[in-house]
Order: sequence, then structure tokens, then C-alpha cells
Amino acid sequence: MVTNATRILHRSSPLLFGSTLGHVIANAAINASSQRDVAYTPFTVLHISEIVSQQKRLSSLLGVPVYNNIAKNSTSAQTRVTSQPTIAKLPVPPLEKTLEKYLRSTIPGDRSEHCRRKLHPQSRQAGPPGSKRTHQPFTVLPPGPPKGCLPSETLPIAIPVCPPPPYKSSEHRKLLSTNPIKTHIRCLYDKKLQKRLLSLGLDTSPSSCPFLPVKQHALSRRSEPQSLSGCLYATSVKPFLNATELQVTQDIVREFGSDSGLGRKLQRLLEDRASRTDNWLADWWLKYAYLSYRLPVVVHSSPGIQLPHQSFERQEAHLTYATRFIQGALSFKKILDENRLLQETLGKDPLDMGQYYRIFRTCRIPGLPEDSAYFPEPTDCSRHIVVIHNNEFFSVTILDENMRALDENQLLSQLRFVVEESPRPTKTVGILTSENRDTWAKYHRMLSQDPYNMKLLDVIEKSLFVLCLDGPAPDLGVTDKQSISGLQMVHGGGSRASGGNRWFDKALQDLNYSLPTVTFPVPLKLEFKLTPEVEQGIETACKNLDKLVADFEMYCSTFPAFGKDVLKSFKVSPDSFIQMALQLAFYKLHKTPGAHYESAGLRKFIHGRTETIRSCSQESVDFAMKMLSSTATNEEKYRALLAAINYHKNYAIECVNGHGVDRHLLGLKLIAVENGLEVPALFKDPAYIRSTHFRISTSQVPMRSDGVLSFGPVVPDGYGICYNPRNLNINFSISAFRSNPETNAKKFQEALYKSLQDMHDVAARAHLKSKL
Repeated sequence: MVTNATRILHRSSPLLFGSTLGHVIANAAINASSQRDVAYTPFTVLHISEIVSQQKRLSSLLGVPVYNNIAKNSTSAQTRVTSQPTIAKLPVPPLEKTLEKYLRSTIPGDRSEHCRRKLHPQSRQAGPPGSKRTHQPFTVLPPGPPKGCLPSETLPIAIPVCPPPPYKSSEHRKLLSTNPIKTHIRCLYDKKLQKRLLSLGLDTSPSSCPFLPVKQHALSRRSEPQSLSGCLYATSVKPFLNATELQVTQDIVREFGSDSGLGRKLQRLLEDRASRTDNWLADWWLKYAYLSYRLPVVVHSSPGIQLPHQSFERQEAHLTYATRFIQGALSFKKILDENRLLQETLGKDPLDMGQYYRIFRTCRIPGLPEDSAYFPEPTDCSRHIVVIHNNEFFSVTILDENMRALDENQLLSQLRFVVEESPRPTKTVGILTSENRDTWAKYHRMLSQDPYNMKLLDVIEKSLFVLCLDGPAPDLGVTDKQSISGLQMVHGGGSRASGGNRWFDKALQDLNYSLPTVTFPVPLKLEFKLTPEVEQGIETACKNLDKLVADFEMYCSTFPAFGKDVLKSFKVSPDSFIQMALQLAFYKLHKTPGAHYESAGLRKFIHGRTETIRSCSQESVDFAMKMLSSTATNEEKYRALLAAINYHKNYAIECVNGHGVDRHLLGLKLIAVENGLEVPALFKDPAYIRSTHFRISTSQVPMRSDGVLSFGPVVPDGYGICYNPRNLNINFSISAFRSNPETNAKKFQEALYKSLQDMHDVAARAHLKSKL
């Protein structure tokens, strides 16, 4: 059994963070079915009460932090959500702080080029023309900051070791010779030291220091946090720039943040917007990141959750299983209706629970120039679902007039009727939802011109959810059950299989593939009146979906060697460890750093959405180079691994607390667009363009059951990767496009598994040595 929940860009639904909620309901159904006569592969299930209390661990798509270093401190409050608690508003980081840290964090020179030359000595070169700096190995700044200068929580930073500058006096030599890096760090914060250096005729500006480190700030949980976004942005773009480009980026940022620069005006406008709204980002994120996205939601946007494979002993058991899914869904709906949903918290901070109440009846409506979202009113009392079988649509009533759920026999009778009335596959409007959004919007408008069709569309779009009863999975070029299930749930196998047995706009679809007489309304078959033009559109949609299915490759598998229990024994974050393995695998295949996206949740803020964890950093590049070096010792590799893991872990924490980079920059860009101002040069700079071309798009979606979520890449030359870290193993889903000659999902899977094992061996040897 598979669930599919609509996602518009970067693994989350535009309407709700629905994949986790779909999984919650699916688990409830699995729990019910496991008590009866259905043969299935053993797996762990959650009772409905456990499901509610474990939401934060089921999916990052709800905006719940999924990093083990964070989740282990998260607890679910044992109180019911009878009213929304006080939740902080998403802050706007101070512009001057962001840009100041950004400039101070830049180090002259192309450090990633240095790393590549180290890997390929024949291409080794000196520094930029006129520079006295030579490329030498990196050292790591000790985590302890200069006393009285830096906060106690700092990140390890890679700093190039450079020749010392010429000393201008004996006092200058005395100041710098003992610890020049430490002295130059202090000059950023110690005003007395700055004056002392200036009295010697020395330049104390950041650009004058040949080995200036990144300035660090402690994590703040105040309503107006001191953001690290400038520092994090500068660090994340360096792997993609050479020395000249880095200097251009510095100049652009200085101009942007100057007193007369455009950035000041945009910051004021953004702060004004924040003062007038509960969340300055939420509406923008829905509009620009989701509803304006015009590629098909299939593969490009919509994820699906693969749950453990089940084998039914007879066809009746298939329908019984689907029946119990419906009952599980209604059980969860009852919890919502009766305000019995447990309040979730992150530490002591309550999390926004509003998305849970949009799981049912929500739908995406196609439109031009952008789509719209249908959110039900609290008074909406829909009592039906839509069941699709052999591409035929049926409205099935599952609640009586008193909003009580039908019993199992009544529901089973309804599903039997649907199957009997749709014995053969047909071509109908469901396939149109897989089209380009502009194309689907055109045909949706054509259909809506007929009042009868309009009523049928309304029945589908306002249904509680959609249940898809698929036939046997087709031949998709893979033989393992995990990959077959993953492909079936993402695209349905194309027009000749179950690609038309969908309504991809619906926020929640349950897919079941194989494959008593009651006084209650029988299911209503929804038969659209189709014009020749719409029929031609259906034919074209079939061809387009088949082409997309043929281009999409995906492998779902289990890495068996170890799971998060072993990683925790190494005292590292399992999520950060896996993220660094993804970086190493990409570098092994492509010999270059890859811009890398991982979702972080902002649910501690009202209407919180997501932030981007930029997993590609200088630390991750340095780590990859050490792992690929034939001369590096195990100790050097282990130190590089820890530095990369710690950087990622701290970056993740910053993002969860509203201190990330991408959403603040997006806000500045959008406020300029909406006010008719020129888009700042910052967003046309190679640093921004390259660092947001996410060739590695990832999410951790933990679940107790033996499943994994799947989705497609977000760029043509990229990978879509999701994983479920379990105690003893790790489930992965890896996708790519066959039409791109640079990417190969199978080769990436092999490189990833080798990277995981190599990293494990490095950590194991280091721990063994520490015990001797």
C-alpha cells in the first residue's frame, strides 16, 4: 500500500505539509488491517495515540526538525490543542548584522579550487596574480574562541595557513607572532586593540587580514534573534567561486548594505511587512514557491510515501484493507474534530499545529497565471470521499447525516460496488492533472464551462480525500519491490498503468495496488461530458506522462550495514553523518561540489514553513578531499569528518531557529518586486545563482515502519534523495532524469553506500584508538 500527498516544490505541499499526515493515516489503517486476515510482511506499526505523539519524528515535510541532535530534545506536550498557544512570529534578521557578518566571513582566494588542485596535483597553481599567498593545507581553528571576544558557542572553521605579513615594528611583531590568527580575530571585536593597531599605522579592516576567519555568534532564541545568515551565506557560496568572483560578491554586498544602498530600503519595507502580518513569509511562500510553479506536479513536485509491501490472499482482502484505511483516516479526523490532538513542542517552545487541520478537503485548483488553493471552512461538512478505479471516478459517502462513520461492512459494500461498476480501464480526465499547470488550467476552464462538469469538479475538489484502487504494478524497468512501489506511487506507471487513476491536485491520496446489502446511498459515478478538444487533450496528456515516466529513474533500497544506533554510538548526529555521505558520493562521481538542499522546519513560528540547510560547505569539501586523498591519515580524515558534521549540525540548529540564509534573502528580493523596485545585483551574482541551483535535493523523513518517501530532482542535472534512518539500517530513495548525461541514480546509490561504509570505518578506527 502506498500513499501519495501533493507536494509543490522542495518536498512539501503548497496546501499543507501533507506527506507526514498521509503517513499518519496510512499507519492507522495498517494497524487496523494487521488484526485481520490480510497476509503481509511483518513491520512495526503505530497505534493512533502513538502516531499523534510521534509526529515530529515522522517527517520533515511538516516542518518538524528531523535532526537527531534536535529531535532527541523534543517532546510532545501532554495537552490537547483546544486553542492555539502563543507562538513567536518569524523575525526579520537585521540587515546590518547579516551583511556585516557576510563580509567579515569572506576569505580571499578560491578555497575549493585549492582543494581540487590538491586532488589533481598536475593542475596545482599559485594564488591570484600579484598575490603572495600560496596554496597550502588548511588548519582548523580550535573551537575555543579568544577569551572575552567570541561567544562560547562557535563553529569549527577551516582557515588557510598563509605566510605571515611583513611586520612594521617590533610591537607589531610581538602582537602577531605568538598567535596571528587569534590576534586578527580579536581586532574585529576589541576596540582597544583596533586603536592600538591603528596607532602603529596598520589597517584593521577585514580585507587587510590574509587569514581572517568567520565571525561567530551564539544561537539566540529571542524574538528578535541576532542572525547568522550573512555568515552562513558567505560560507555556503565559497565552494562555487574563484578569487575574482569572490571579490565581486564582496563588492556587491558592500554596496547593497551601504547607507545609501538598496538593501537598507528593502529591509525597512520587509520589517514593515513583518509588523503587519503574523508571518511575513507564509503568503509569499505559498504564492511564489508553490502555486506559481508551472511544471507538472508529477515527479517534479509530488512525493509519495512507500510503506511495507503487503500480499493479499484474495481480492476481497484488498478491498478490506482499503476499507480499514478509510476507518483509520476517519479516526484521525475525529481526533481533529474533537480537539484531541496533542500539542507538540520543541523543547519548551510550542509548535504551530494549524497544518493538521487542513489535511482533509484541501485541494490545489489549476489557474492562469497561477493556481489557487482550496482550504475548507470550519463549517464545511463534506461527508464523501472520491474513489478511483480503472480511471473511473466515484463519489462515496462515508459519514452519515450525524457525521458518524459507516461501519466496516457498509464501507466494504461501497467499494465492492465501485469495482463492479468499473471493470475495464478507460481514458478520462484524471490524466489531465499530470499535465503542465498552464495546460491543465486551460482544460479545467473548458470543463467548467458546462454546469454539470463544474459540479463534478466541485465534488472531487471538496472531497475529504481521494482513494485510488490501482491494478497490478506495470513493468517499470526495475525488479525489486521497493523501487516498483516507489515509482508506482510517484507517477502511477504512465497512461497504460495507473497514471490516469489519480487526481494529482488533491492534498491526500491513498493508493492501493494489487492486486452485504445496506440501506445507504450507493456510490455516484462521476462521468464528465467531454468535448473533442478535451478528448484530444487527454490523448496528449497520456503521451506527455509516458514520456516523463520513461525519463524518470528511481531506486529505493535499504543500506543494511548499520543504522542510527551505530552512529549515535560514535556520538555524531545521524542526519549530519548521512548528509556528509551524500556530499562525498556526489564529489566522487562529479569531482566538484554540489549545491545541496535539506529542509528545516520553522514550525516554532506561527504559520511556519521551511528553511534551507545548505549542506555543501567548505567543511564538507575539505572532508571530501581528505577522504579521497591517498596520503591523509585516518586521524586527519576523522577530524575533517567531525568538522563537517559539526558545521552541518550547527547550521541546522540556526535554520530551525529562524537564522537561516535563503528565506531572508528571498524576502528582500520579493519585497523589491512587489514595490516595483529593481531586483538587487546580489540575486544576479554567480554566488547566488550557483549556490541555489540545488543539484542535491534531500529530506530526512523518519518513520517507524519500513518505508521511505520518494520525489524527483528539482533541477535537470540533479538528484532527488530521501531517507529514513532506522535503528539498524537506512532506507533510501534516489532519483534522477535519464535524459541528463551527467546524472545516474544507480551509480549515485553505489557511491553513497561506499561512502557510508568508508566513513563508518574511519569513525570506528578513531573510536577504537581512543579506547586503547
